[in-house]
Amino acid sequence: CPAVRLFAKALPPHRFRHKIESYKTWPTLHLVTPSGWLANEAARSSAFPDTPITVIPNPLDSLFFEQEQEPSDIADAIPNDNTVLILVAANLDDPIKNVTNAVAAFLEARNRDSTLTLVLVGKGGESYKKTPGVILTGSLPSEQLIPLFDRADAILIPSVAENSPSVAFEAASRGVPAIVSRGGGLPDVVNSLGFGVVCDTRADWSQALNPVELRKNSSRSRRESLKTKARELVEPGAVARRYLE
Repeated sequence: CPAVRLFAKALPPHRFRHKIESYKTWPTLHLVTPSGWLANEAARSSAFPDTPITVIPNPLDSLFFEQEQEPSDIADAIPNDNTVLILVAANLDDPIKNVTNAVAAFLEARNRDSTLTLVLVGKGGESYKKTPGVILTGSLPSEQLIPLFDRADAILIPSVAENSPSVAFEAASRGVPAIVSRGGGLPDVVNSLGFGVVCDTRADWSQALNPVELRKNSSRSRRESLKTKARELVEPGAVARRYLE
């Protein structure tokens, strides 16, 4: 798995040689990666010459497909007419997650429509506590995250680097499209789901966060289509069948 942080970009030469020697002892080695981007990275490595590589996304907890819509104090406190964005990170202050730029783009969009709401889920983020339109929830278990996905119109994943984030599929399992940066495997996730927006520039983010576009892209029919696609890709039984093929 290629590292996404600069300090971990390369293995010490002796460790890399040791890994290559270990791989040679497995004559029937077949790699599985969760995204096409990761498959391409593996294919470029001298550790895996002529090694077959298959792309199979990581499975989700079946809870994301099975839990019925439930009440949520956080979601229920948001006015019904508001357009809701959600951003989920283990640590909102991690610079790799690029939350600062996402909040800035959100505030620009909110200047055009004050009903926009951004829900930030994860530890940290205290600097956004008094930001207009922003709701800080802290870290949440899946049971409490699911009702927020059900209320959201889009999930933001502005990371400067990612492998294949499960949160994009978690949101998709509830019908929520992703708006992502072009960091690592994020575009591949959007492509595999068949719906979402990849942003290269600040102008792209501004357009993607246009409230009219957000509401159109989260229509009931599109949400149902996205749920179906997520189930095909990352429902545990579907993933198991891919491994057995």
